[in-house]
Amino acid sequence: MRELVKDVISLEEAKNLLEVTASADSFHTNVRFADDTPPIVQKVLDSVSKIVNFELHENSYWRVQPTPPNGIWWHVDTGNGGHMSWCSYGVSVLLTDEFGGRMKYRKDRIEEVVEGREKLDMYIHSSDEEHMVEPPDLGKTRTVLLLFI
Repeated sequence: MRELVKDVISLEEAKNLLEVTASADSFHTNVRFADDTPPIVQKVLDSVSKIVNFELHENSYWRVQPTPPNGIWWHVDTGNGGHMSWCSYGVSVLLTDEFGGRMKYRKDRIEEVVEGREKLDMYIHSSDEEHMVEPPDLGKTRTVLLLFI
């Protein structure tokens, strides 16, 4: 299961989330969902709930993450070794212009590039979907809000 939702947050919300997390523990750090979940993150969760039924697991988390210079190799969101077997869905919201770092899916050794994804768009997939992120363009930054639920 995969779905693209356009403009799930506003430009101002993306900017605020990047500013708030730039020096906070949530930048590239797993943050558990709690009563003090930022409104922007809650807004994304609400958008997800319009697409799929889910319950947050005690291990569910979110984080703001820049794509590493070498990208993110093929994986599933349950973890290739099953260390996140509790995860039902992976969600990403593009907070910056993509600058390369395209997302790809693979099934039966056939690769498919996600087309039409832009800043502020949300992509949700079931945790069994094998995917990867290509390296961003040299000297560029691609940053996403990630949720594992």
